[in-house]
Amino acid sequence: MDHVDAKYVSLLSTRLEKFKKVKPTLYNFRCPICGDSKKNKNKTRGYIYPVKANTNFKCHNCGASMSFNNFLKKVDPPLHRQYTMEKFKEGFTGKNFVAEEPQLKFEAPKFKKKLKLPKASEHPAPAGYLTARQLDPSKFYYTEKFKEFVNSLKPTFDDVNHDE
Repeated sequence: MDHVDAKYVSLLSTRLEKFKKVKPTLYNFRCPICGDSKKNKNKTRGYIYPVKANTNFKCHNCGASMSFNNFLKKVDPPLHRQYTMEKFKEGFTGKNFVAEEPQLKFEAPKFKKKLKLPKASEHPAPAGYLTARQLDPSKFYYTEKFKEFVNSLKPTFDDVNHDE
């Protein structure tokens, strides 16, 4: 919460029922939008609190939630005009506010090389085995020396002696 917001919260505090400062940046009062409880006049469920660089209003009775700027516009329009002017002078809104453009780094995608594996249907032994198990051999691939083939792509197996 910046000093301009704190100043205007204190200026608005006289117009809010049961206003109190709970913490240095947290304020509690009866909600001017819904009026809080009609039966119990001591209930205070409206809050003004900071969120990152902004100040927000929230009512835990009616669920109203808005920025302090919009809350001030709704509750006290003349005070809102002063607030907007002061924020503009400080450089927080309008043309004076400049946000830095994010610098994005783009790298071209790196694709892995395409593998040419023979289909299992091209070899009679695996095709017969898959057909006997009622599987379609055209959906499977086959290589004679599997461990050697895998090690050619990525060294995985230490021992390729018993490669079947």
